Amino acid sequence: MKIGLRERGKVVLIDVTGQVTFETAPGLREQLQEAMGRDVVAVVINMQGVKYVDSSGIAVLVEGLKASQVAKKSFGLFGLTEPVRNVIELVRLEKILNLFPNEEEALRKLACPLPNENS
Repeated sequence: MKIGLRERGKVVLIDVTGQVTFETAPGLREQLQEAMGRDVVAVVINMQGVKYVDSSGIAVLVEGLKASQVAKKSFGLFGLTEPVRNVIELVRLEKILNLFPNEEEALRKLACPLPNENS
């Protein structure tokens, strides 16, 4: 699994590629904790490159949601692949997570408005 952090305006984006499993979930947890500690209004995970997530990965997403509530930051995911969306729907997390089709929609909804945005 590869993870990268970047900022757009007052939002931290976590780009994840690969599989989020028991072996790799601690790395995502660490990056989420770092992102939550930054002076931003939202943390968003880019899931476009994630082909598989197991229960450990789901646990990290729930931890991220809880951490965002404590930190008073918005939290969301975008770009879910079909296998990942199926797992999230199976455990009914789509009811509590902010899910978006793409990065721009996530930024528009969670950070409004961003600098440079004309809408």
